[in-house]
Formats: sequence, structure tokens, C-alpha cells
Amino acid sequence: MISNQSTKIFYLIAEGHNYNAKLAKFLKRSKATLNSQLNELKKAQLIEGIKKPGNVTEYRINFDKLAELITAIIKETDQKYTKQKTKKEEPDLTKIEKSFKTALNSDFFQKRLKEHFAFCANQNIAIERSLEMFLKAVSSLNKDEIKRLDKDKAKIFLLVYPYARTFSMEDMLFNPIYILKQKILSK
Repeated sequence: MISNQSTKIFYLIAEGHNYNAKLAKFLKRSKATLNSQLNELKKAQLIEGIKKPGNVTEYRINFDKLAELITAIIKETDQKYTKQKTKKEEPDLTKIEKSFKTALNSDFFQKRLKEHFAFCANQNIAIERSLEMFLKAVSSLNKDEIKRLDKDKAKIFLLVYPYARTFSMEDMLFNPIYILKQKILSK
């Protein structure tokens, strides 16, 4: 579980506050205090630090780790809401994770996720919960809405859509899905 302060920093990094000094100034905290929270995020592998010239580190969201978390959410939800399954019916989690890694490393999904994270930051929503909300938004698009996406976006979207559809709609209490759905569809 990530602390509230570290979650806030995660969302700020998603918004483009990628450097320690910029984060410290924005949050009005010392760099030392900030470093412990950045270390918490690095330890959880949610962010990665890239060394830049001048002994400066640029922080970025680790979208591969988010794909792993989404896969874990799908697995947990699938086990929670399905009856006895045969071995053939069990989801191929390796395939699901690979599809999400490909999709989340596309500009299309990264832009939508960053917009979604900005919304979640303002609502004080935990990272795992924000990923659940994202899955629900993806799964709630219907065929006509998917057809509105251009060919390249639709191709990326369809990599993850079948897996998101397995995500239970009943598990969501907070529902800003319509707004996120419109952002996914926006050009």
C-alpha cells in the first residue's frame, strides 16, 4: 500500500512534474522529505528514475508496472466474480499482461491515463482504485463507440478491450466513468 503523500507525488509525476526540485517546490517540501516518498514509489516500481546530465534525475511513470497491476486486478476480479472454471476457461495472464504493456506504452493510452490520473489526484483516489476505474471505463465502451476511434487507436484499444470486459462492473462504487469514457473517445 502506497502512502497518501507518495500517491500524490505519483500523480504529479504523471502530470509532468518530473524532477525532484520541481516537485519539492510545488509541494513546498524539502528534497530530503521528498526523496523518501520517491524511494517508496521506486521500491514499488511505479516510477523509474532516469539520470540526466548534471546529476539530475528525471522521474517517469513505469507503465509496465501499471500493466502488471492491471493484470493482477483482472485476476483478482475474475476469481472473485466467476463460478468454478475449467482449466481451458482460465485467463492467460501472461497474454493479458503483454497486451496491457503494449497498450499502456502507446501515446494514446498514456495520454488518457495521465488525464485520468490528474482527475484522481484531485479526488485523493488510491493508485489501485484509479486503475480499477480505468478498466471499467475501457470495458464500458460499446461497439459503436469503438468504431469512432481512428484505425490505429482502435487497434491499440482492441488489444486490451476483451480483458477489460472481464472486469466486473459490480465492483465499482465510485463512478466517474462517463467522463473518462468521453476522454478515451476524444481526439
